[in-house]
Amino acid sequence: MIGLVVPSAAEMGPCGPIRSACDAKIVSPNGPDDEMGPVRFAWLELTPHCNLRCLHCYADSTPERRASTAMEVADWKRTLRVLNERRCAGIQFIGGEPMLHPAFEELVSFSRSLAFARIEVFTNGTALTDNNIDFLSQHGVHLNVSVYSHDAAAHDHVTGVDGSWQRSMAGLQRAVGRLSMHCAVVAVASNTEPSDTVEFLRGIGISSISVHQTRPVGRGITVTRGESKTCGQCNSGCIAIGYDGLVRPCVFRREEILASVDDYLTG
Repeated sequence: MIGLVVPSAAEMGPCGPIRSACDAKIVSPNGPDDEMGPVRFAWLELTPHCNLRCLHCYADSTPERRASTAMEVADWKRTLRVLNERRCAGIQFIGGEPMLHPAFEELVSFSRSLAFARIEVFTNGTALTDNNIDFLSQHGVHLNVSVYSHDAAAHDHVTGVDGSWQRSMAGLQRAVGRLSMHCAVVAVASNTEPSDTVEFLRGIGISSISVHQTRPVGRGITVTRGESKTCGQCNSGCIAIGYDGLVRPCVFRREEILASVDDYLTG
């Protein structure tokens, strides 16, 4: 099985680890043999449900939101199977908080049974326990964790949930040395100095770190100044498949629909 190289912070671009494996051309909704070429990386947005309510969330996720019934577990498995058949190299489970999806471990296990070169999970870190860290390690999953500050009060202000910093840091410290892990420090307007947060993370044993700006998408509109919605590399071998049963070119281009999941998979 071929592997994908984890890019450095400089190589990741402004969208950071949320698109770290994009490296080819996008598949057209017309199918895998379309002249536009194959997808290499897919975001799988399992749910809008999250245990935090971050100021800048592009997906407008909250603890109250729940996924529609457009994508059941069988639909996600079908999607994974077709992506694998079309030689998609990498996938990333995102949300919301993907680890809160009731079938999260089932879908990770199913993904590992296929031939994906890279499986990623983008998480806020609050749900990391010794048991699920062992599970993720056994399945060769790479973790991407968003962090907003080394200061607990500043981080919790961004997430809107008291105690979230403590829970995230506890999860990170459990995972250090046990999982392949990258931390994305997001410079939210109300945040402290990102460089201090980077140094803090290095101090607890995390070496793969990048700094990113917010995007004017979803709630990010209220805290973003002068940034474009995307990094300018959309349609570069990536697609986003949502819990709503729709396919988009990027998780940040939410208004732009390529196809329904059913049309995409059967096209």
